[in-house]
Amino acid sequence: MLVAVYVTITLYERFYLNKLRLIAQHPTILGWRCTLAFLLAETGRHPEAKRELESLAIHNFADFKNRESDAIALNLLATTCVHLNDTPRARILYQILSPAADSHTVIAYAVAYFGPVADRLGQLASILSDWDAALSHFHTAIHKCTELGAVPWLAHVQHNFARALFRRNAEGDTEKASDLLDQSLKIAESLQMKHLIAKIKSLRN
Repeated sequence: MLVAVYVTITLYERFYLNKLRLIAQHPTILGWRCTLAFLLAETGRHPEAKRELESLAIHNFADFKNRESDAIALNLLATTCVHLNDTPRARILYQILSPAADSHTVIAYAVAYFGPVADRLGQLASILSDWDAALSHFHTAIHKCTELGAVPWLAHVQHNFARALFRRNAEGDTEKASDLLDQSLKIAESLQMKHLIAKIKSLRN
């Protein structure tokens, strides 16, 4: 599992972010379309990401009938909703993913790992302004990553948690968020996670 963790994060950081055109050549494969929507949102191409998300969300994601095999796709769509601040669809995906709150997102019998579901639920809850749920999910996600030894994904969770705290902006949130970003940046720099480093610096600005 630990090998899968590091392979996945390496692919994410160094490969997939440069393969939007390849994914776009396979428009009929739902999983690839979800990946395309996610990567478009992740790289700031929000109008294109929004179009993809809207086409995938027809009938409230009814096309995703097999929750186990569609887990990675639904998690990608959840993160896309967060980037786009799409609260109506965030609410739907939160309900779909909630039963798996204590689970990890894996691909093909743990060939690759995409982090704890709690991370996505925390992000979704944050844009829905359900702060008690958001903080609880993020604490769970940090515990899950630490327990598994998923250090790269721990850095991502810390970044996402910090972003949520900045969004809430309650007393003490700025300081807590800054501490989380310090921890995230330390990991990201040690593992040369260039995309995450850029996201951390952008969030601080």
